[in-house]
Amino acid sequence: MKNYTWILFLTLPFFFSCVANRKYRILQEEKVQLEKDFARYKGKNVSFEQENKELKDRIKGLEVDAEANARDLELERKRYERLEKANEDLNKLYEKMINQNNSVVSSSSSAKKELTEQIAIKTMELDKKIIEIRQMEGALADQKTEIANLKKSLEEKNAQLEEESSATARLTTDLQEREKRVKELEAVLAKQEEQTRALKNSVNQALRGFSSNELTVNERGGKIYVSLSQELLFAPGSKVLDNKGKGAIAKLAGALMSDPDIQINVEGHTDADGSDEANWDLSVGRAASVVKELVKSGIDAKRITASGRGEHFPVGPNTTKEGKALNRRTEIILNPNLDQLYQIISK
Repeated sequence: MKNYTWILFLTLPFFFSCVANRKYRILQEEKVQLEKDFARYKGKNVSFEQENKELKDRIKGLEVDAEANARDLELERKRYERLEKANEDLNKLYEKMINQNNSVVSSSSSAKKELTEQIAIKTMELDKKIIEIRQMEGALADQKTEIANLKKSLEEKNAQLEEESSATARLTTDLQEREKRVKELEAVLAKQEEQTRALKNSVNQALRGFSSNELTVNERGGKIYVSLSQELLFAPGSKVLDNKGKGAIAKLAGALMSDPDIQINVEGHTDADGSDEANWDLSVGRAASVVKELVKSGIDAKRITASGRGEHFPVGPNTTKEGKALNRRTEIILNPNLDQLYQIISK
């Protein structure tokens, strides 16, 4: 049960590191999509504003035409009134002439005929003007209806434009907030990369007296891997650190004292010689010996996780002498503190 617990503690930093990277990519993709949506809404706003201007210009033109038609209608009404008055005058004149000429039949017949013709002409002109006035009134009513419809359409377009503007404003605010979070993530990642480089340089400086056959220092996925060979730390088959190995662990501990936020995972590895059970026990015992030496050198035990990996994570072939030598190693994995990164992602 203890072996599986160590494996669980070891895999947790890898899992959270993957989650952080995936969240960061998702935020970047959302940022790009929001920028596209913002550009599309912005284009629609420009189109609505142009259509709004055209509708206003059209309404203004119709209102001018309506005013002109109203003036023409007023003139025609006045002319109609004048014609109506003239008709009344002619009727009065006609009645007067009838009354005056009742005694003279021959002369009155001629005058009556002429007067009747004049009345008929005036009546036709009057009827024509009445028809024209009614047509103008109908056209004016149609124009007023069209103006009312255009105003209603304009109000609907303005309401739609306001709704689109509100959506654009919300989208802009959301985009700005996401850009802020992305910048915060980028700043935290840049800071962690800088800290990782500084930590790697510090570890290299502390262990510069050892050869590449004895130990290597590499950076992978934002973590520092210090791989120490068996020949540096232990005698064959032993779980007890020799003096040279203790010296290497003490120097590494000195480099890690300045950064208490770095978490330390110690993994023991073996080659494939011997039984699987024996290799498990040997890898766990060697990891525990390194942990004890780190604590003895001043590292807080709460920062350290130990695990044995046996023969199951080789870095070289177990069919050659050289490959087996590479597999017999103890890896000290240095993990940066990701709390700030997780806080930003969880917002």
